[in-house]
Amino acid sequence: MSVFTITGLLFMLIIYAAISYFYLNKKLGIKPRRIGMFHQDRKKGFILIDGMILILFIAAMFDISAVEGTEKVAALNPATPLFGLFFLLGIVHAAEEWITNRKAKAYYYELLGSAVIAAVFLIIMSEVS
Repeated sequence: MSVFTITGLLFMLIIYAAISYFYLNKKLGIKPRRIGMFHQDRKKGFILIDGMILILFIAAMFDISAVEGTEKVAALNPATPLFGLFFLLGIVHAAEEWITNRKAKAYYYELLGSAVIAAVFLIIMSEVS
C-alpha cells in the first residue's frame, strides 16, 4: 500500500468519526438506529430488497472466482462486489429509515456510511489502477 492510500484511509476514518460522533450525535442529537436484516420491525419489501442484493453479491463473487481467463480478474478488483454490497445495503437502509421513521433522522448515519464506503472504494481502486 502506498502512502496515499494509507493517509486517505486514515483521513476517511477521522472524517467519519468526526461527522458521526461530534456532528450527528453531539450537535444534532441524532441517535443511530441499528437493525438487522430480519428484525421484526422491518417491512417485508425491504427485507426482500436486502435478500436480492445479497443474492447479487453471491452471484458476483462466483462470477469473479470462476473465471476461465485472466481478463475479467485483471479489470475487476475482487473486493468490488463487497464494496457494492455494503454501499447498496446502506442506501436501502437509509431509504427505509427515511420512509418509515423520518423524524428520528437516523438515516443520516446510513447515508454517511455509504458515502464513506464509496470514498474508501475509490481510494483503494486508485491504488490498483
